[in-house]
Amino acid sequence: MDMSLVQKKERNSMPKLPLPEGLDTPDLECVMINVPTLDIQRAAGDLWDEAALFYGDIPKLKYAQGAVAEENAHLTLLFGLHPSNSYEASVLMALDGWDLPDILINEVKYFPSRVEGQNYICLYAEVVKSAGLLVGRSRLEELPYSDEFNEYKPHITLVYLKTDTGVDTQAWIDALNSAFAHQFISGEKTWLDLGLDDEDN
Repeated sequence: MDMSLVQKKERNSMPKLPLPEGLDTPDLECVMINVPTLDIQRAAGDLWDEAALFYGDIPKLKYAQGAVAEENAHLTLLFGLHPSNSYEASVLMALDGWDLPDILINEVKYFPSRVEGQNYICLYAEVVKSAGLLVGRSRLEELPYSDEFNEYKPHITLVYLKTDTGVDTQAWIDALNSAFAHQFISGEKTWLDLGLDDEDN
C-alpha cells in the first residue's frame, strides 16, 4: 500500500479532543478488528493456573477478565470515539472502501497496571503496524475522539495476570511467544466490530 495515502489521511485527522462533559473513559466508543480466538491455556502449558488470572472488579477494569483472548480476541483500531446517534453511520462512512488488512503478530510483551492499587499485568501480542492498519485508523481519526495515549500500539490482548501471587512473567511471555510470535492472520479471517454490542472494550 502506498504510504503517501497514510500521510495524506494523517494531515486530515481531527486533533484529539478533551472528554465531552458528563462522560468518562468507559463511555467512549471503540472500533475493533475481531480475530479468531486464541487458546491461552494450551499455549501456557504447565504454567496455567486459574488462581493466577486477574479479574477486574472496578469500572475502569471491567475489560480485564483473565484470559480474554480465549473469548474475545481483537485488535483495537481506535478507542475514544465520541458516542452519538450517528456513530455507526459515521464510522461506516469513514471506512467505506477500506479493506480489513492482514495482521502479523510480532512478539508477546506486557503492559504494567494502569490503575493504582490494582496488582496485575497485561500480556499482549504486539502487531506489526502495517500501512493498512494506519490508513484505517487515520480515517477514524477524522471523527471526534479522545485518546489518552500518544502513540498507536496495535496489539491483541491475551491475558491478565496477578502480580502478587509469584507468577513468573518471563516464563509466561516465553510460552506465549512460542505459540503466537510471527503468526499471520489473514484479513479474510477477521471482521469489523463497532463495539455496539459489547461495553467491555
